[in-house]
Amino acid sequence: MRHRLLAALAAVASTVLLGTAVTAVPAAEAATPEPSVSPGVSRTWVTEFVSSDCPSGYLCAYVMSNKPGKFGAGWYLFKFTKCITYDLNYWHYDAWVFDHQTGGVTTRFLGQNNQVLDSMKVAGPAIRWVSPKNGYHQWDPIYKIDVC
Repeated sequence: MRHRLLAALAAVASTVLLGTAVTAVPAAEAATPEPSVSPGVSRTWVTEFVSSDCPSGYLCAYVMSNKPGKFGAGWYLFKFTKCITYDLNYWHYDAWVFDHQTGGVTTRFLGQNNQVLDSMKVAGPAIRWVSPKNGYHQWDPIYKIDVC
């Protein structure tokens, strides 16, 4: 309540002093965390799927941003190289991966209780949806990626 009152007073003061209204960003939107991984890996912003963005030996995952202004405008591209299990934080929406790993490794996509929701083993570079056995191609039920 106090924050709303302060925001309203700031908007009135701005209108009186400057002749313009100030629009506050709702706290829920301003505090929306971006997707991340633990342990950390390379993360870049891309607006299209380009196979050259995923070098040989990598598993690359595309995660849509949930930030206002970025939603639907592109993806965060995460590049995994180490043969370990990664925790996924704030991964939502479309679930795309480009598997450019070598050596015939299997990538597993795990749920909250480490249950396997999907897996993929490819003989060469391949891009595809992750399908966590719920009929949808989204990251929401996936909490971890076991790269090999």
